Amino acid sequence: MRLVPFERETIVSSAKAANIIALLKTETKSEASAGKDFAFTGLVCQDSFRVSVNVAKPQNFIPLAEGVVDQTSTGSLIQVKYRLFPSTRFFLVFWCLLTFLLTLIFLGPAKNYLYGCLSLAGCIANYLIALANFDVHLKQTQKALHRVLDKLT
Repeated sequence: MRLVPFERETIVSSAKAANIIALLKTETKSEASAGKDFAFTGLVCQDSFRVSVNVAKPQNFIPLAEGVVDQTSTGSLIQVKYRLFPSTRFFLVFWCLLTFLLTLIFLGPAKNYLYGCLSLAGCIANYLIALANFDVHLKQTQKALHRVLDKLT
């Protein structure tokens, strides 16, 4: 298990960068286009993309896949970063800081060791649950991206 909910991946493809971007555009739903079943929700630009897996019900720990497609002489390189959405990162940092500060207050000036330990346990549990959920959704997102890219070969 990693300490930070972040993953980096480089995918080598024999397809041209323009074909990869075109395929990602057809598989990505934006706010304006609805009706078909899409693999992703997000934004695909000329040589980059910022997408997440299309889900039926909201999931807080789905990774945001940010990628850059670079053309090479024999195909293309797709460099992808998987990270939490900014609002989820804010939630995680806020509650971890708050519970850790409560731990310091309870263990320090308040001298209430039971509440200090409970607060620290809550901080650690919150972070570990977030990491575990990120790992589960990361595998799903990677599989979906690879499944879409396999359509080119």
